[in-house]
Amino acid sequence: MRTKYLVWSSLPVASATARFDWAAIAPSENLQYHNCYDGLQCARLTVPRDWLDANNTKKVTIAITTIPAKVPSDDPSFGGTIIINPGGPGGSGVGAVRNYGHRLQAMTEGKKHYEILGFDPRGVAYTTPRADCFGEDHMLGRHSLWLEQRGTGGVDVSVTSLRRSLALDEAFGRLCEAKDAENDIMAYISTAYVARDIVEIAERVEELRHSNHVAPQDSIQHPMKAGTRPSKRQPARVMYWGFSYGTVLGNTLASMFPGRMARVVLDGVDDVHDYYNGTWKTNLLDTDKVADYFYDTCFEGADNCPLTKASDTSGKDIKQRIDKLISDADAKPLSFVKNDGTFSLGVLTGNDIRKAFREPLYKPLPTGFEDLANVLATTLDGNYSLINQGLDLPPIKDACSINNLTKPSAEDATISILCSDADFADPYGEGNRQSMPFWQDHIDISKNLSSLLGPWLSEIISQCSGWRTRPKWRFTGPFITPPADPSLKEDAPAAPILFTSSRLDPITPLSIAYLMSNGHPGSEVLVHDTVGHSATLTGWSGCFNQAIRAYFDDGIVPANGTVCDTTCKPFSKGGKCEPPAEVMAAGGDHSLADFVSDRRPGLAFRPLGVY
Repeated sequence: MRTKYLVWSSLPVASATARFDWAAIAPSENLQYHNCYDGLQCARLTVPRDWLDANNTKKVTIAITTIPAKVPSDDPSFGGTIIINPGGPGGSGVGAVRNYGHRLQAMTEGKKHYEILGFDPRGVAYTTPRADCFGEDHMLGRHSLWLEQRGTGGVDVSVTSLRRSLALDEAFGRLCEAKDAENDIMAYISTAYVARDIVEIAERVEELRHSNHVAPQDSIQHPMKAGTRPSKRQPARVMYWGFSYGTVLGNTLASMFPGRMARVVLDGVDDVHDYYNGTWKTNLLDTDKVADYFYDTCFEGADNCPLTKASDTSGKDIKQRIDKLISDADAKPLSFVKNDGTFSLGVLTGNDIRKAFREPLYKPLPTGFEDLANVLATTLDGNYSLINQGLDLPPIKDACSINNLTKPSAEDATISILCSDADFADPYGEGNRQSMPFWQDHIDISKNLSSLLGPWLSEIISQCSGWRTRPKWRFTGPFITPPADPSLKEDAPAAPILFTSSRLDPITPLSIAYLMSNGHPGSEVLVHDTVGHSATLTGWSGCFNQAIRAYFDDGIVPANGTVCDTTCKPFSKGGKCEPPAEVMAAGGDHSLADFVSDRRPGLAFRPLGVY
């Protein structure tokens, strides 16, 4: 599939959940936690499939994983439950909590202690029914389609390649429509439904907490009604932390249910209007600036960057050599043979080299830019082994791998969500998204914004050209909230939204954070003065971490114009790129920079599928 991880690369869901049998948990309309994953707790929560139709008796069962707080929930220092979304759309909250939740929890540890909760949204991973377009032969079917898509060369190569690509998208849309007749989930998978699910999750969390304590603590998340007995409480409020696409979900959530919000942090901020329009014309505003930063820091750290030459006078000299490599591969693709005993062969196109920039632009620190420099240097030398590894072409085998058919995939949910959310006034008529002029114009706009990722971004959204299933519920705004009121005024959030961003973000530019903040009175934008996708995951900053703690603890947003410095820099052996030892020791086997799983312009070359 062309859909790739956008921001934060998630590990395969299978690796995060291989030692736990979700089917052993009986679904319930109330939260019933079971021990799982070495100290975590898991539950399967049943919710209505259609929140708008009480006559629809079908259900969705949401997979939930939590890291309990360091203190009991009746302890005065207990702060509540923070619900996270790692992006996507289609990112697994279960996998995110399993691999990185302990570190996020450690970042919030201060005078209060929080539970971290992740869930698989509708159609995703271990939430059922799962979005599925292929059925039992999904690996063979997906790999075959992905190879066909790769064979087009890219939507920007020629009119013929664009026509073939759109035809494949139409066929895929028909396939998904036919397969969904069994599961009947894709019409109920939009972001609006997931936002409503979050409110229900928060309500069930507080219901469970209330039942466990005769006199629960009065707090921002489960407040008591003034002058009433402890058994009476107001509706539960949500603490939410969303990344990349998770900011679309969070903005939607806060706009739909402002009076249910306690705290909302949106990191790596997407333009919610552009996302729902389905045009994605604002994502690439700073992409090539991040690439220029790569060349400049490579030049400045010449001793640690293999792309430099003694004759270079600036990063522009390095850029010229790479631009020529790409243009030469556009004109004449490079051929290679694997010398690993497989006797396999392949070609390397200009678009393949462009796509090699995706992951490093998302997470340049601590070593992403250095890895990219090594890949490009060996490619310039005529050695294509490293860049070929990044392509990760799907294997074509004569037998299925053991347990291959049981692993959940993400592509179908990703496409289902983003295409359901996108605005299609008339998805099949002339003059719209089925038309060649529309996509040729979209490609030109994207390429003008970014010569590196522009064509690929058009490939991602063009998959919606053949999408046939429309959502039963689609929220179109307005994306606003009333002024916050810490006294818990009905229909008002308890605290302003905190938007966070790196200074240069390749896919969710800083300017969009300010634009989205305009719709939410009292909100502020906290800037981490670094480069890469999202502020939380691009190097360590004690200033940034303190601001996050103050916000969750007290609802305090930083002063307007606050910028947190960092000492982490590419191609430099000095500086601090990783969190302190106490945060590193908090758990998880992977860098925080591996956390985010936004699946549009993403991290990996590999096809999105086994995540």
